[in-house]
Amino acid sequence: MLIRVALLAASAAFAIAGCALQSPEAGLQPDPQFEVDRLKQRFELAPSVTRLHIVNHWGDVHLKSMPDAAVGTYAVVQRIGQDAVSPRIEFLMNGDSAHLEVRYDQSQPAGASGRVDLAVYLPRLSDVEVEADHGRVDGKGINANLTVITQSGSIMGSASGRLRLRSQSGDIRVKQIGGKWSGDAFLISETGLIELLIPPDSEARLDVRGKAGVTEEFGAALRVLNRGAGHLHAELGRNAQKLLVQVQTGGEVVLRPFYELQ
Repeated sequence: MLIRVALLAASAAFAIAGCALQSPEAGLQPDPQFEVDRLKQRFELAPSVTRLHIVNHWGDVHLKSMPDAAVGTYAVVQRIGQDAVSPRIEFLMNGDSAHLEVRYDQSQPAGASGRVDLAVYLPRLSDVEVEADHGRVDGKGINANLTVITQSGSIMGSASGRLRLRSQSGDIRVKQIGGKWSGDAFLISETGLIELLIPPDSEARLDVRGKAGVTEEFGAALRVLNRGAGHLHAELGRNAQKLLVQVQTGGEVVLRPFYELQ
């Protein structure tokens, strides 16, 4: 965030210097007002809540697991323009589910805009779902089933449960943690790179399609059933019961073994 602010400050300085070389009329146009707010909040969870749905259409989402019974948020809000509107964090609970969303209650006026980068501190849950547009979604050590849907934002992280990740054009880089693979995985991107790290002693059936190529580095641990240009069907492990790992992209797919440190 400091880098982002510094770049904006440098851009503003360059624009001011340029105005000095132009006509006096050009120098009468003021630079838009830029402000950054930092908002920290805590939301207590009912004992029945095991699922959390997070929505942020205005920036990045960073997920962090914490040993706590509540959901914590830290939002960095950028407001550009004198009349730029501030957002709020909405938090609702219903039965076993909670919903957390970054919302603007009114549209930004002409010439104004806003951005919200959101960190969410997670207690232990069974399911976490994230929706974003162009912002990046990342999370390390998520002890839950993880679902992420973005438009062009990239997805990065590691999780112990089922993975359902989809980005229209962003890259997806993820690894499974917590021992052997413990849930099905569905990774889809229309054009982005997909990189997936899997424990090599997992019991998994791989159905992989990448129009720009499929690369794997498992060696003898991987039993190839069918391989061709842009596709790979293979298995890890020898048990009859296997979890499904389905990967599909118009870009490249890279599969690598992941050895978790003990």
